[in-house]
Amino acid sequence: TLLEELSEIQMMENFTDPVLIPIPISKSKHNERGYNQTEIIAKELSILDGGQSFIYDPKILFKIKDTKSQAKMKDKIHRLRNLKGCFVVKYPEKIKNKNIILLDDITTTGATFHEASTTLLKSGAKRVLCVAVAH
Repeated sequence: TLLEELSEIQMMENFTDPVLIPIPISKSKHNERGYNQTEIIAKELSILDGGQSFIYDPKILFKIKDTKSQAKMKDKIHRLRNLKGCFVVKYPEKIKNKNIILLDDITTTGATFHEASTTLLKSGAKRVLCVAVAH
């Protein structure tokens, strides 16, 4: 399980006191769908964990641009271009020199993880561990 894996990483790689951040969706996508499934998964993980392995904070990383669906794009180059500059970190002081667990529901080429983790690292995060529920 993810919680067991985190425990091992914390011990073996000094990945201490991480912050769990779900990949955000745009406001318009949230209004259309009514929820962010990755945020729901992260919240449930946080409840199961009980604050032992990480701090959960869904209000750090935001998607500020509507982008085309990644599923409709065929290659990694187009996916990366589609996401360029779409994420922003609010409250960078919350992640300065912190380890981050970046959670997404699904990954295909890794373009979303690439753009989001680059944004987090440029905003002061120490290390970003990308975790997807499905591939």
